[in-house]
Amino acid sequence: MSNIVHLKDLQEWAEEHKNFFLYGDIVAVNGQMGFGKTTLIRHLISAYGSNLEATSPTFALMDVHAMNGEKTILHIDAYRLKDESEALGLGIDIYDPTTTLIFIEWSQNIPEYILRPNKVIEISLSNKDDVRKINYFSV
Repeated sequence: MSNIVHLKDLQEWAEEHKNFFLYGDIVAVNGQMGFGKTTLIRHLISAYGSNLEATSPTFALMDVHAMNGEKTILHIDAYRLKDESEALGLGIDIYDPTTTLIFIEWSQNIPEYILRPNKVIEISLSNKDDVRKINYFSV
């Protein structure tokens, strides 16, 4: 699916499309630096009901959002990962894969044997600076 979205409407987009991304999914969020990957993930996490402000985990590498019940959303920013040992060191394996939804920025920096995305969001510029083209699909 593909949508053209104004940056001010990302929360609305997240509310309308959150049901495509299910607990148990591993979602690669792709786009160049500054295209709005973190902003979109923040809005998706909010759409799932998190009361916490989602921030960029660039330096922490991973933020954990405990949701209602036993569910968890992980937001991983793999931009600074240097090697697979750092990816393994994130501790992703302690989370139940059936009740955890994972969003990964810069997923190409994590070997697929550690995390293999089953869904993708691609963000690109549209014809205006404050408008994005968002493609999302299963792989």
